[in-house]
Amino acid sequence: MQVLASSSSLRTDVNGYNIPAIVKRLSLMDPDIIFLTEKDDVAGELGTMIRNSLNSRIIDCSQDPSQFLMFREEFFKKSINTPEAAVKKNMIDLIDDTIYSYLSNYWRDWDTVNSEVTDSLFRAKHKLVESVFYELEQGFWHAQNKLIFDGIISGQPTGNSIIISSVERRYWLVDRIKKQMPQL
Repeated sequence: MQVLASSSSLRTDVNGYNIPAIVKRLSLMDPDIIFLTEKDDVAGELGTMIRNSLNSRIIDCSQDPSQFLMFREEFFKKSINTPEAAVKKNMIDLIDDTIYSYLSNYWRDWDTVNSEVTDSLFRAKHKLVESVFYELEQGFWHAQNKLIFDGIISGQPTGNSIIISSVERRYWLVDRIKKQMPQL
């Protein structure tokens, strides 16, 4: 089983890494099941092209982001009440922007987008967020990912299944699959 980053989540254009290229690559891989983890991909061009071009079964594992975004918004409303907390939030925002800025220069092709370098940067970001805002990371990031992963498990993936997720979520899914489904 492989986890691939969706082109819609990159925040930049990467030459040759777009929806038609992903669908073409998927057709060569001939997966039995394709799990889509992002609402924009399920309802958008990627989901449509996959449904129209491939014989694979498609499983929607996405979650309604509104409840998680509301949790995040409420968390910051109640938590950012000191200058120190505001600095921490600004630091997290700056790190996020810096990571995407770096990656926009690093990403050149399929392999660099879906690389351990990319995964390591997002893994480190989320460890930092967890150390600064533990409750937020648990209630926003991990809770959302766990629901998505539960949807993947219930879809009974095989070694020939493909998961398409946001570039940032990819590391989380790869790590969880290695821990909980090493046979795949």
